[in-house]
Amino acid sequence: LRELMSKRRITKIFPRKDDRGVTRTIEITVNGPVTVAGCTTQERIYEDNANRSFLIYIDESSDQDEKIMEYQRKRSAGKINTDEEKKIMEKDASYAMEIYTMHADGSHVKRLTNAPGYDGGPFFSADGKKITWRRFTTDGNRAEIYTMNADGTDQKAITHLNAMSWAPFYHPSGKYIVFSTSILGYANFELFMVDSEGRGKPVRVTFSDDFDGLASFSPDGKQITWTHRNN
Repeated sequence: LRELMSKRRITKIFPRKDDRGVTRTIEITVNGPVTVAGCTTQERIYEDNANRSFLIYIDESSDQDEKIMEYQRKRSAGKINTDEEKKIMEKDASYAMEIYTMHADGSHVKRLTNAPGYDGGPFFSADGKKITWRRFTTDGNRAEIYTMNADGTDQKAITHLNAMSWAPFYHPSGKYIVFSTSILGYANFELFMVDSEGRGKPVRVTFSDDFDGLASFSPDGKQITWTHRNN
């Protein structure tokens, strides 16, 4: 983190096996400053005393993706007993996750969302005035893309697809949002774009089988980078 802050660039090289079991060397370069958001059911936190920072390990493996999707499929099929979850929700509505902001030093913590269902995966617009995120239904079967002002006001859904829509990201202009959705089926997530006011119909931008998601724009807004997985 200290290197990223001082040099505004950091590179990591690591081995990873592909679906065929072949080990390949992957190089990832990050140009800062950046904001990273992730969703996982398994995490570890390491304290780095030298840099006075916390490094959060997020399981981004395909196995973990499958575990999450399998849980959602079981919930949809009524195979998950949610009585205990409902009891916890009655005691604390934020159990299903809410969105907060705070100053970089950890002060002035402010809760922005206060609705049933899991709110997560927030990203600021380039000018810092707006936030986009995904909000799940209370049964966890569907999610829609939402936007709000940075202070939590003017919250509204900009998609109404009745599907699993998530991982939204603002275009640098603030006029459009790219996101991934299961509107074509859980076996084929695709990227769509929608105007940031939600007035128009989302437009499909990827056309490959399997998973396309976790998209972000280049600073000039002319290119998109995303994750594609196939079998």
